[in-house]
Amino acid sequence: MQSILGKTCLVTGGAGFIGTHLVRALLVHSAKKIYVLDNLKYGKLSTDITADSRVTFLQKDFASESAESLRSILTGVDYLFHLAAEKHNQSVDDPMLVYHVNILGTSRLFEAAASAGVRRIIFTSSLYAYGAMKPPAMHEADTPEPWTPYGISKLAGEHLLAACSKAHGMEYAVLRLFFVYGIGQFPGMGYKSVIVKNFERIRQNVAPVITGDGKQSLDFVYVEDIVDGILRAGFLAPSGTLVNLSSGIPTSILSLTEIMLNVAESPLKPEFVAPDWTSGSSRAGSTTEAKRILGWEATTDLETGLRKVYQSLCN
Repeated sequence: MQSILGKTCLVTGGAGFIGTHLVRALLVHSAKKIYVLDNLKYGKLSTDITADSRVTFLQKDFASESAESLRSILTGVDYLFHLAAEKHNQSVDDPMLVYHVNILGTSRLFEAAASAGVRRIIFTSSLYAYGAMKPPAMHEADTPEPWTPYGISKLAGEHLLAACSKAHGMEYAVLRLFFVYGIGQFPGMGYKSVIVKNFERIRQNVAPVITGDGKQSLDFVYVEDIVDGILRAGFLAPSGTLVNLSSGIPTSILSLTEIMLNVAESPLKPEFVAPDWTSGSSRAGSTTEAKRILGWEATTDLETGLRKVYQSLCN
């Protein structure tokens, strides 16, 4: 990642789960300056990051800033990593907020970045842009058919970025993230994943919960692998890149829970509750394009990643 050296970056959502890991990686790779923009609605500042003189924290809601304010903030920035968003679970309760932030706010941000002369934008989209709930593995060539407000908003963000690039000649890359997990996933606010919830229960000697029969499967990717993919898209990939960051491996909730219990050396047995909307689903991504374009693949196996998470919770 030699090309990060001496560059100025801005990370929206930089105090969030993935954003925090990304900022640390940018520091390791010798970024000259990093602006962390976050409203702290779901994020939490890490002292090791704020203590670095290269980091400037801006407690702002990007979707509430004026075009002029955003342009001022982005002036002098080489790379914009746009991670901030209202998430899928928030969209269930307030879809209009999701559209306001993820579509209108994102559009204003992209236009301000172009006006400020930002060289490249890296946008983290989502598997929810596909809308698929069953095999085969989701491929970038598939026709997206999102049916959730979050998925719709993420696909809209992809199109807005492509249109902005076409209009202004700015470089960009889009990454469709699958189910990201890792250390620091839940800083105390926002949505708790099944991994966080059930590790908390296991640590309290309470049975982990499985909805339905547990055969629904997800594509889990460790956060450090995700950050590596984001950096490759930011500094190595051709403009216009659109790839999945996925493991390509669908893991059932039954299997996930079994691994978690083994990692924790727990004799507990899972508790089964009524099925939810994920019943019978299988969501995994094709890895072909990420390997071809970025030379990237997930290298952290699930047991190793879960062991790291569990050890961090016990420390």
